[in-house]
Amino acid sequence: MWTPQCLRLSYLAMAGRTIQLGETTRITEPIERLLKMTATPTSRTTAFSAVLMLAALISACGGGSNALPVAEPEPPTPVLQLVAGSLARDSAACGTKDGNGSEARFTDVYAMTVGPDGTIYVIERNSSSLNPSCPRLDVPLLRAITPEGVVRTLARGDVPADNQPLKSFARPTGIAADLNGNVFVSDGHTGAVFATPGYPVFPAGQGAGVWKVAKDGTVSIFAGVVGGSAGQHVDGTGTQARFVQASAIFVDRSGTLHVSDRVARRISPQGVVTTVPDAPLTIAADTSGNTYTRTTNGLVQVETGKTLANPFGYSGTLAISASGHVYGASQYSPRVERISGTGVATPIVGSGYAGNVLPLGPLHPVGAIAVGPKNQLYIFNGYGLQVVNSLPQ
Repeated sequence: MWTPQCLRLSYLAMAGRTIQLGETTRITEPIERLLKMTATPTSRTTAFSAVLMLAALISACGGGSNALPVAEPEPPTPVLQLVAGSLARDSAACGTKDGNGSEARFTDVYAMTVGPDGTIYVIERNSSSLNPSCPRLDVPLLRAITPEGVVRTLARGDVPADNQPLKSFARPTGIAADLNGNVFVSDGHTGAVFATPGYPVFPAGQGAGVWKVAKDGTVSIFAGVVGGSAGQHVDGTGTQARFVQASAIFVDRSGTLHVSDRVARRISPQGVVTTVPDAPLTIAADTSGNTYTRTTNGLVQVETGKTLANPFGYSGTLAISASGHVYGASQYSPRVERISGTGVATPIVGSGYAGNVLPLGPLHPVGAIAVGPKNQLYIFNGYGLQVVNSLPQ
């Protein structure tokens, strides 16, 4: 902001005198006088140079306004909003339901990711109804949710049958989305030897691997699955590869899939599977495609070696923003915390906290969290998807 004192110095430098009109100095009068003294080309050039010098001096004073400096606006207060589903248990609903916003229904969501275009994808391991009078539908589902809350079922899983080949994922354990809108689902345990009560048993000759779900919902085997594994990691392309216990899965900026399979596995965009025995297991990826692993020294970015946070007690419920903020949630506790670079946990969303902590809503455990491309924090709380906007950059 220029002041009368600043302008006086400008005029003195220009013409050896100043024009002071109270608190507001009028700058057009000396300029008009200069322009009137332009009888010849030479004088016009001299006058034009003087005007440019005056403009530069005024600019150095801070511009041509005498208004007070405008304070930077305060960052917007984060708001917790419901995107889709219901925070309260809907005992009258029979299983899942597609729809807009609060019309949609979810059951057992445990994994979530956000695509580059902002679409939220969730896996429901068990889509059985909460209403005991409804028929059981033990089929895992892949649901797609727009940022505006429109929910649709993108793909259905499969229930293994004896000696029948799988047509889709049977026991999904992880989910990731690439830049082209494809979604990848890791399928977990292999064979009856790993059977868990209440979960389907893989048919003979089939096992763990990765499925690809196209934008139109078409499901196909991307790597593994066919042939089982017999407890061995086998590299190869597509169905020639073998997985033991595929779990967490992430996509990096090059489109390469990172799969935790008791050892580190890499899958190229063409489906070529490679085992990296000495590499640490990747446990998370941020919205820019940087991958992270847990070491004894902290949460480390694989690409650069930068440590973001010390180890903390979250398993499978991490979300990392492109700016390096780490968010963790316990699937057994209704809260979400932000982790500092030194490992200090600060409650962001949850119950039983005061101050700047946003309420989570009904007391439901957090099923999954994810960070969106516009720095949103998505939280699956019980049976509904919530979002926190205006996170710290």
